[in-house]
Amino acid sequence: MDRGLLERITKGFSSQSLQYVSMIMCQIKSNKPISHILRQDMFHIVKDLFKCLNPSAVPGIDDKTIYDIKPNLDEEVSKLVGYILSDYYKPKPLKQIRIYSSSKFRNIAISTVRDKLVQVFVYFILTLIYEPEFDPMSYGYRIGKSPQLMIESLLEELNHHKEEDLYILRLDIENCFPSLNHQVIISELIKKTSSKGFLKLIKKLISNEFQNAKGKRYGEFRKKGVPLGLNIAPILANIILDQAFDKYVRKLMAQSDSLIKCYRMADDIVTVFKSQQDIDDFLEAIKINLAKYKLSFNKSKTQIVNLGLSSEESFNILGFNIYRTDSEIKARTSELKSEQFNLELTKLIDRNLKPYSKGKPLSNRNLEILVEKINTKILGFYSYFRYNNNAQNVFDEVAKVSDYLNESLRNLPLIPEKTEPQITKGLFKPSNIEDDFILEKFLVSVTTPPILIELS
Repeated sequence: MDRGLLERITKGFSSQSLQYVSMIMCQIKSNKPISHILRQDMFHIVKDLFKCLNPSAVPGIDDKTIYDIKPNLDEEVSKLVGYILSDYYKPKPLKQIRIYSSSKFRNIAISTVRDKLVQVFVYFILTLIYEPEFDPMSYGYRIGKSPQLMIESLLEELNHHKEEDLYILRLDIENCFPSLNHQVIISELIKKTSSKGFLKLIKKLISNEFQNAKGKRYGEFRKKGVPLGLNIAPILANIILDQAFDKYVRKLMAQSDSLIKCYRMADDIVTVFKSQQDIDDFLEAIKINLAKYKLSFNKSKTQIVNLGLSSEESFNILGFNIYRTDSEIKARTSELKSEQFNLELTKLIDRNLKPYSKGKPLSNRNLEILVEKINTKILGFYSYFRYNNNAQNVFDEVAKVSDYLNESLRNLPLIPEKTEPQITKGLFKPSNIEDDFILEKFLVSVTTPPILIELS
């Protein structure tokens, strides 16, 4: 593993934890399956990894938060390590919540704090083992990688070949996490670790079950499926897809003059070709290799896009729309993501202003609260989509929200003028937007948009 990356992920660790990491790294460098993972001195690293847990995360079925565990952390970690070493450890059932993401509802598994700590430990060990071997084409759930970096690299590659005819193949792994086969996972892990206790621990985590509010258990993952929400789910998916897809595609690239580059963000894939004729052969080869790992690609989401010199076609990836102009190939916020952003914000405004539609006056404080809610959403949207010279599109979308807010406030009974918020005007759309432009105050307007405001 790169020294800088190792220092980054072990920053703040105690000397005992660093000794444990050093021991693991020595085993990895021997190029033999590592065996000494579960040891008494893992106490120190499990304790240090506690800081990685999200304090605001939804609690599991025991309703305990990290604040319930922290006061007696040494005792809790000691018990946990003892249970793991004696093979008495069994994860609590998972709580299930549903979230709306990418135009559909997803079931998310919520573990208890103790079980999350075990998962973070397993994730850390797997990162030490596998991160150095992952292919550069993989951008999902990896330290130092991001959707924005993938888009940046993709645009750089496309523009390098912008004077050529280009064909884009969009692929999606069918039900990636629910399809991960347990036997396949363990078979891959055995190649790198001979620790039976460690492998058994992973098997316990991925074979867990859900429990509803009435105590009824259901949905046990006996043979396949890794629940979304487990800390180890992303890296297990990457371990399998690195072999089932990345490494295999790398071989195909070495044998092909047409296959230029491939990019993968978890189960979302973009492949760049010089010729459309080679795509069918590529798809058939990938289909066969994925099947060896009990996986397949989603035929309904498979898309071939002509991004040639005279083409007006475009394609969406990771919320961005990639399109060709007269001079270059660029990225902008996709129409779907813009629509979703505006719909979410207009619903938020409508929901918060509804109580005042029947004559109740809107107070300064309630207006402040609404603006704060809106700006939290705006900042998230901006931080994701502002890259690759796309900031202007973000500002355009925010201006629409500002217009809608002003229109919604127009006929409402407001607070007396003397107590209205003080407004400090400033340019909302800088004339020269830089990539590293950061807004200290990124607030929608309650007067003439687009301006920056401060509410007193």
